[in-house]
Amino acid sequence: MTFKQLQIFLTIVDTGNFKTAAKKLFMSAPSVSTHVTALEDEIGCKLFERKHSGTKLTTEGMKMCNYAQTLLKTQSTMLTDIKGISSDAPINIQAGITEAAMAYFITDILPHYFPNNINLYFSIHQMTHEQIEKALLAGEIDTGISCAPCKSTHCVNSIDNVDSLIMLIQTDYYQSLIKEDSSFDLRQLLLNTPIILPSFQSELRQYVEHLIYDCNLSLSDISIAAELDRGEIILMMVAQKTGVSFIKKSSLKLYDINLFKNQVSAVELPVSTEVATYIIKKEGYHFPRKMQIFCMNKSKEMN
Repeated sequence: MTFKQLQIFLTIVDTGNFKTAAKKLFMSAPSVSTHVTALEDEIGCKLFERKHSGTKLTTEGMKMCNYAQTLLKTQSTMLTDIKGISSDAPINIQAGITEAAMAYFITDILPHYFPNNINLYFSIHQMTHEQIEKALLAGEIDTGISCAPCKSTHCVNSIDNVDSLIMLIQTDYYQSLIKEDSSFDLRQLLLNTPIILPSFQSELRQYVEHLIYDCNLSLSDISIAAELDRGEIILMMVAQKTGVSFIKKSSLKLYDINLFKNQVSAVELPVSTEVATYIIKKEGYHFPRKMQIFCMNKSKEMN
């Protein structure tokens, strides 16, 4: 019994007849028939009932179908795993990353990855959280990196990093708030100051909304100056005292605050604002071995 025989057998099952299977496999019909006959002789029973109307699986053929699918899947996993161990075999990971999680990927994952030089490559696709979930389920990407977990029961979410929110505020305005006290009342600030919110489709939006709710406020209680995600525009609006904004602490490295020196301050918040970053994969998908080794090494370095 060979893997080729099993592949031919399953192709006949998929197409419904020997002739169509032969065309799909770029083989002659007699050659396909010879392989099936050899397989039937080896296991000692007929797998198909051949009729003019088409080909139908026998009871034994139905059972054989399940075994064949399992064996070919195991073969594929085995080859991927073994090739992944080889130091000269490059691995390309198709990754869907949201805009809010991109900062974590650039500032945390890539600096750990590049020095290791392990022939592990990422093809990056910037997506919304909803697009990541659809692409994972469709098999279009290998993994997703997002600030929110996928809700589908067919996806596996792993928390890879816990970040926090910080506030971008016009420097003179912030100094006036803490003139008499080194701290400030976040609730009063939210009530009295326009807020630049992340766009509605951004997964960062939910964390900012939770911050507002934790201060016993709702969106109707605050003044919204704008809803956008463009870092340079946000900095410009904050510098002009149009409003305050909230971003992930790790994202600060991507904001060129030096362009607004002495105009914009990045301030730690007086309340806990944990923001998780999730690495998501489809249930049953196994990362190539190089990716697993890379993740383990990264985990050791972080600890």
